[in-house]
Amino acid sequence: MSNVEGVMAVIRATRPNFRNAHDKLALAVHSMFLNSGYFLTATGSKAFCVTTLTSPPSDDEVGIEGWNQTEASYGFVYSKSSSKDGVKFRVLVKCLVMGDFLVVNSMSSKYPNKEPLSLQINVNDYNQGGDGERATNFANHFKNFDELVKKLHTEILSKLEDTPYETTESSSSSSSCSSSSSSSTPSFAQYLDDAWIRGRNNAISSRSSTPHPDVGILSNSDYILYNRRSR
Repeated sequence: MSNVEGVMAVIRATRPNFRNAHDKLALAVHSMFLNSGYFLTATGSKAFCVTTLTSPPSDDEVGIEGWNQTEASYGFVYSKSSSKDGVKFRVLVKCLVMGDFLVVNSMSSKYPNKEPLSLQINVNDYNQGGDGERATNFANHFKNFDELVKKLHTEILSKLEDTPYETTESSSSSSSCSSSSSSSTPSFAQYLDDAWIRGRNNAISSRSSTPHPDVGILSNSDYILYNRRSR
């Protein structure tokens, strides 16, 4: 169970330089996972590699360097051992920028054929200001922080750990980050590829200021293109 003080303590320990409001909320998401016993195995561009989740869970914990290096997206991959049977599983979290919204999507390797969990957050509801400034008191950069932590825990973390979500069939083939990957890929990778295609077809042509239900599953390059078209 995430708690407000613990999540803020992780943010303070990270000592980040926030570029904007989306950075703040993305790091709050990350801090919630660390505070809940997960450890980070990939971030930045490496987190968007399909094979990151289909390969065996890693015991190697990585630092936060590069977490906000991309223009319109944040990626995190976590590992944790199940409290019931001790089996390790991975969680992929994508935080993607859509105007004033941060769209948080997450998937767990425990449920390889399930729909991603998705949460759309208006950054103005939780940003206190001071964007681009060197933080001296990180709590002052947020407002309604307790509400934010509760929302993230209820809509993302608790569902990943306790509640299976709707099943979606997937039949598309998968791509990977390496040209040497096997032509036969696990169903989890197949689902990811299918979700990206579905999101691209449904969302790129939309110019609405409200995120499309599938928009959080777009690839990084598609999101950059979408944001530019929508301005």
